[in-house]
Amino acid sequence: MPAQPASARPPLAFDELPPRRRNLFYVFAVGRRANEQRSTQRYLKLFARFDKGSGLGRFFSWNWSAFFCTFPWLAFRRLPGFALLYFVLAYLLAPIQLFAWHRSCPGEMGLPFAVVAAWLPFTFLLMPAIADWLYYRRARRIAMEAYEKRFEEKIGTSASSAAQFVVGGAVVFLVFFSTVGSYRPVSHRVELADVVRAAAGARNDVEEFHARHARLPGAGEIGPFSTGPKVRSTTVAAGGVVTAVSALRCFEGKSIVYTPAVADGRIAWKCSTPDIDFRFLPAECGHRR
Repeated sequence: MPAQPASARPPLAFDELPPRRRNLFYVFAVGRRANEQRSTQRYLKLFARFDKGSGLGRFFSWNWSAFFCTFPWLAFRRLPGFALLYFVLAYLLAPIQLFAWHRSCPGEMGLPFAVVAAWLPFTFLLMPAIADWLYYRRARRIAMEAYEKRFEEKIGTSASSAAQFVVGGAVVFLVFFSTVGSYRPVSHRVELADVVRAAAGARNDVEEFHARHARLPGAGEIGPFSTGPKVRSTTVAAGGVVTAVSALRCFEGKSIVYTPAVADGRIAWKCSTPDIDFRFLPAECGHRR
């Protein structure tokens, strides 16, 4: 019989191959470097399950590397389309969402929260759940191409280390989310600083009154004080108590109160507020001597 041409298709379909021989081509797709790691055995078991699976259950597994550092994992596994999609959603849209969130008032639920609520399941749950299946699709395509060419040896490998991507992605993940929660109170403290400055002017007047008369002023003895777009009013009540009322959108009608106490001929101020979270008060809101 004449020899089979080198370009002839294999006699068996890829799915008809015995599992052990089919794994040779999956190893070719995963890479020789990965074959020396325990992750290869994990992928071979998953690929066998995906080959036999049916229904929606065949698409899902769980990949911790893809959970903690999704974009580096997608790039390392050469899934550029999904890596680009994740990059846009996580690294381009996230700053826009966070900016809108920082501009919102404390306790306010609006569009930014709705967007984040829809975005988080995809980035942190869906992608790690289907990551192995996405990688399986790529590995299967490469394995089938290799089988059709009767090519059972791995001739190239990636010099990159998965550990480098995992460590780098984990560091970025931790740094990013550790700063998100701390930045928002700072932005509100900056806004409230104008209200505190308005109260500081009234406190100076109270101290000058005390220096001249050796007593604290009564209601109406000092004032009125100027207002502005950020300060609705500043008043001095009996006993020299200074109250500054905010006109800021997020703190409309809320106040900061400074109560004086005379000790050894000097005034000490105590800052309080009936309706503002102390996390959002500037550092200047404290005891002034």
